[in-house]
Amino acid sequence: MPYYEFRCTTCGGFEERRSISEPAEEATCPGCGRRARRIYSTFHASSVPAEVRKARRLNESGAEPRVVGRKPDPERKKNPGIRRVPGRPWQIGH
Repeated sequence: MPYYEFRCTTCGGFEERRSISEPAEEATCPGCGRRARRIYSTFHASSVPAEVRKARRLNESGAEPRVVGRKPDPERKKNPGIRRVPGRPWQIGH
């Protein structure tokens, strides 16, 4: 349910959460109890810093596994039977 803005003639503005089917009806002011008319306003949009956006994106994608790929090896394309061993070649048989 969305929030709608209302303005009381004595107390000022306030928000009320209502069903979409009843947005145009008047509201009761929480301060003085008088009837208040609805104010038409834009939706709420905010600017979020880049660090917060990145943290939210990482948090939301945390449950999904990351896809890991291997970089193509030009030597393997020439001779697919040769297996290249990275790092310590003396430990091949161990």
